[in-house]
Amino acid sequence: MFLRVYPLYMFLRVPLFFVQALWGVTVFSGAFQRRPRLRRRFAACAAAGFLASLALNLLLQSAGFHYRLALLLSCGMVMLSAYFCWDIPWDMAMLAGANGYLAQHAAGSLKTLLRLLLPALGLPQLEQVVSMPGADLLCYGLTYSILFLLLRRPAARLYLLDRRTRMVFTGVILFLGFGMSHLVKTIEGRPAALVSDELYALGCACLIFCMECLQTRNVLLAQDVAAMKAIVRQQRRQYESSRENTQLINEKYHDLKQMLGALRGRLPERELEALRRHVDEYDAPVQTGNAALDVLLTEKRVQCARQDIRITCLADGAGLGFLDELDVYILVGNALTNAMEAVQVLPPGEERFISLNISREGTAAVIHVENPYSGEITFQDGLPQSRRDPKYHGFGMKSMVRVAERYQGALSAQVRDGRFLLDIVLVDGAAGRKISR
Repeated sequence: MFLRVYPLYMFLRVPLFFVQALWGVTVFSGAFQRRPRLRRRFAACAAAGFLASLALNLLLQSAGFHYRLALLLSCGMVMLSAYFCWDIPWDMAMLAGANGYLAQHAAGSLKTLLRLLLPALGLPQLEQVVSMPGADLLCYGLTYSILFLLLRRPAARLYLLDRRTRMVFTGVILFLGFGMSHLVKTIEGRPAALVSDELYALGCACLIFCMECLQTRNVLLAQDVAAMKAIVRQQRRQYESSRENTQLINEKYHDLKQMLGALRGRLPERELEALRRHVDEYDAPVQTGNAALDVLLTEKRVQCARQDIRITCLADGAGLGFLDELDVYILVGNALTNAMEAVQVLPPGEERFISLNISREGTAAVIHVENPYSGEITFQDGLPQSRRDPKYHGFGMKSMVRVAERYQGALSAQVRDGRFLLDIVLVDGAAGRKISR
């Protein structure tokens, strides 16, 4: 049976290569935007490409060209098919086609290894265990399934790579696949060399896939850093604006108090009392011993009063004196903003409060924020995930972690008895050096 099928199989190896590589593209297409009627497009591409590859192979062989040139041109048709089936840029289609070829090449190398190694181990050849088409289905299906399970998430981020990087990966895949990995195959009667070549091909495939994953990870990290820098710049502007607004509010507060005294006897007492309640929202500023903390708490107290949130604060601001003003604003500001957002959505009738405690214990400053919450809080890597801004998903908390780590400290968050607890520990390195001396 094997001897009868093998000549036909070799005759169809180029069109089969096209179909196998096209199926390999689907491993990486999870995040691609589909074109209308994708299944029909895919079936049409598979049928047309199969026939075109067959005709191309016959034409090139009759002209004296090696069949690997037909393989290379068929790989180009796989790239065109990817562009035709999915709504992606041409450079992404080229990378997808190259990755499809690489998956096909890895599966083919696995099949060849099994065919060479099983007899050496005293086991029957793969084609004797199952039919030749069955061996293809086994090896290619197994390889594609493993690649899909391992690479479905990294493959969804391939769109993050820029055009130059995609073209570099495409060129590397084609060079290694059609160039280096086929050199040893010209050697006849040397199974050891063929085994080494197939192992080399599998190693190259794994290495390239890992490089693609690492590259997408680097792009994500760069995007995170850029987003966090944008958040820090925004918070710096917000802090400077809040400081100016607080100074202006303090000046206007004293002016309004004097005006209310001058209006006594000229307006009904009920109206004066109503005006006094509104003015008292901007009562004397908080004084904790830290200018940045005073500005922040003055601003947050006014916001909480408008939203009927009771905020209690026991803060030793002087204990945060070793922190940069912006770092104080990032740590305490983000913590209170998150707490306010959680308290705002509490069902009617539940107590709406925020508790802030800042203390100094030796060389360490401790910030503790506590507030009730409703619903579920999703944690990732020990941090709660914010849904306020999908673009900067969770970056506010990440920026707090970075600030804490910069002061040799740590941040921890947990939920207990319907309350969200946030603790930040910061170390005063200068004070520690003084004590050690």
